[in-house]
Amino acid sequence: MEVVNILKKLGTFKDFSDNSLKLVFSNEHNSIIEMSLLSNKEGIDNLCVPSFHFCNLGCKMCHLTNNKLNKKMIPINIDDFLEALIRTVTVNRKRRTKNKKLLVSFMGVGEPLLNLKLIQEIYLNEYILKKRLKYEDICFYNYAKQ
Repeated sequence: MEVVNILKKLGTFKDFSDNSLKLVFSNEHNSIIEMSLLSNKEGIDNLCVPSFHFCNLGCKMCHLTNNKLNKKMIPINIDDFLEALIRTVTVNRKRRTKNKKLLVSFMGVGEPLLNLKLIQEIYLNEYILKKRLKYEDICFYNYAKQ
């Protein structure tokens, strides 16, 4: 799969305390996708991903709620999601790490199970990620709202 670059990259941010990377993208409707690549487990890339562009769930720990933002939740589509994921774990078309496993953690910006269509499509397209990114194993995790 060749990434077409439909998304505009708004920035890459590195946290020097834990070496995590956060990449922020915008689609043609100026809706944001933010993904974080964590290197906190040996042999595993942990990618924290959203399922929506905006959120109105009102979780107490969320900065969106604290700022009283209340935007309509817009589901992320599979094409934008796959592009953001691939561009987050690669640089110059090569994977950032040599880790053999990828853990895709659905957390932040919306309850993932409210966008079940995206989760089903990601699961059905897992082979694309394995082939394109050369991971031996890809696991999925849903961080439930506490």
